[in-house]
Amino acid sequence: MSYVTEMHVGGELRSLRFNNWCREALGMLYGTDPMDAIVKLSESWKESYLNTAVDIIYCGLVGDLRVRRAPINFTINDVALWMEDMEDAAMVPALKLFFKSQEDRILIKMPEKKADQESGQAEEPGAYPVEPVVEDGLKKK
Repeated sequence: MSYVTEMHVGGELRSLRFNNWCREALGMLYGTDPMDAIVKLSESWKESYLNTAVDIIYCGLVGDLRVRRAPINFTINDVALWMEDMEDAAMVPALKLFFKSQEDRILIKMPEKKADQESGQAEEPGAYPVEPVVEDGLKKK
């Protein structure tokens, strides 16, 4: 399933697609398997929500262009420059859609339960990163 939205960025109304191409771009950006990219993204969000927002928007833009077989005529640095003065509220709809697009994918790849070596009791699987709270601004609650 592809999650599509539009956003004014770089002086244009551009489409963002949070699809498999987006996930591949995110994996390449973080130097990891695309299926593990959401974990890296969650860690990145804790360090800098703005850098992570740039990563998400960039990958969404790439996702759209890859579907349309159009050339990618910008870099992540261009996206960072486009977003440097953007209001948080302008980013929120796209960020919410990105996290919504990841919900089903996270459920697919859950870690297996492991038995504790000492007690033999099964441990609960590690929790996958939960969507950062994105509401009126980009404040984490």
